[in-house]
Amino acid sequence: SGSVSIIDNLLDLFNDVTSITGVYDNGGHSGLIRTELGLLPPGDATHQLAIHIRNLKNRELLTRRWTGDNGFSGKRPGNDLLALAEHIEGSHSAGIKRLEAFFADYVGRVMPISDDNVDLKINFDDGSYRIGEKEIDELTQGDPKISSVEFYPKLPKANDDALTQISNADLLLLPPGTFYGSILPILITPGVQEAILSSNAYIPWFCNALNPQETRDYTATNFAIKLVDVLGRGIDTGYIDNKKYKLPKSYQD
Repeated sequence: SGSVSIIDNLLDLFNDVTSITGVYDNGGHSGLIRTELGLLPPGDATHQLAIHIRNLKNRELLTRRWTGDNGFSGKRPGNDLLALAEHIEGSHSAGIKRLEAFFADYVGRVMPISDDNVDLKINFDDGSYRIGEKEIDELTQGDPKISSVEFYPKLPKANDDALTQISNADLLLLPPGTFYGSILPILITPGVQEAILSSNAYIPWFCNALNPQETRDYTATNFAIKLVDVLGRGIDTGYIDNKKYKLPKSYQD
């Protein structure tokens, strides 16, 4: 994905890079682990953990998927490894730290935004709603447009270590990614906006180059307006896949 590519290149230049990951997925292999074992979905974290492993041969332990005509096909054993570490250590963030210590060629940090097991509530412009992040992935052209996302059945408590990293950061990079399923849920986690506002970090933003169904018909300005509203402050630089496009100063025009 776009965020993985950007972070991979950043780690070639800097050692002090922290990836903040979401914990609200409920689809695929991660969703199965969450439903059957009651653990947090490991997929986002294992993707980022793999990038922070700088030895490509060791990285493959987290990225390789099973193949063949069997029940394991398409699943990543790396997800099970992190799930096991979480089970042993008692929390998602502690499980990640366990794996970070395992790889000698590991650079930077990965931190989940929360250790709480909550879902996303996806609100649509026709007044309807659906529960679960996977509902975003299953949207079709005929579905109503997303108006907002919130948490269900309760607000999660943010990971204190992640908030500290955000507050102390020199640069807070907003990568491309699933807008309502990945980017916004991290930003609307209680305490994150306050941590961002307390920081003096420079904020560059990489606009999505593709529009899936969740943000169909969105322009760069649509993305920017929503981000600025959630951040509580402006974006310092926007990277957009269109040489002729310039963000208006007010984000409103």
